[in-house]
Amino acid sequence: IMARYAARYPDRIRNISTGGNLGVSANYQHCFREAAGNHVAILEGDDYWTDPDKNARQADFLASQPEAGAVFSRIELFDMAKNSHRVLKRQNNLPPLVTGDHFARNQHLNLIVNFSSMMFRRSILLGLPSSIYHPRLSEIALAFYLDRNGKIGFIDKVMGVYRLNPSSVWTGADQMGQLEQAIATRAGALAVARPVYHAVIRQRMLEKQQQLQALQTPAFLRQSG
Repeated sequence: IMARYAARYPDRIRNISTGGNLGVSANYQHCFREAAGNHVAILEGDDYWTDPDKNARQADFLASQPEAGAVFSRIELFDMAKNSHRVLKRQNNLPPLVTGDHFARNQHLNLIVNFSSMMFRRSILLGLPSSIYHPRLSEIALAFYLDRNGKIGFIDKVMGVYRLNPSSVWTGADQMGQLEQAIATRAGALAVARPVYHAVIRQRMLEKQQQLQALQTPAFLRQSG
């Protein structure tokens, strides 16, 4: 299907498939290297954009805000298991330009949540350190890295839908798996964040580690302890 569309619209679509499964992080690295424009927008496989002007609006934002290395928009969450829609409350009342401080004050350390809501300056993506891709590229680590280089733009408008897919890497994981991922992504953020944020990131890591430890402790020990 992709090859057919690329042949039909060669000025708009380029098939850069490798013919194999690279994994999440290696796939991002491959795509970022292949990107040819000044800006890069991501649309992950489970998601879809709802605003036909999404990319134009975000490109205009970056043109008007040179200190922003990237911009994200509000998202709507579609829970496939419950067949329900909701907006993300943690994105309420954000200013047009946010910094690492806004992320540090959020209990999840994550105001972006979904890469499909974002547009980046390509130069930023090409300069990402290799460590940020391990164990996988996450919105948390990327936000704190962007904070080192400037600010992050925010457009207070829903422009796409994040599909909560029961078979996806995050939504499909059990509670223990999600906690393990959460600890790993916060460790990744710690590696790239400015020192002023280290204490709060460590604290959030500790909270997740304690939750994981509680799950790993046999029930009879939890009851007696």
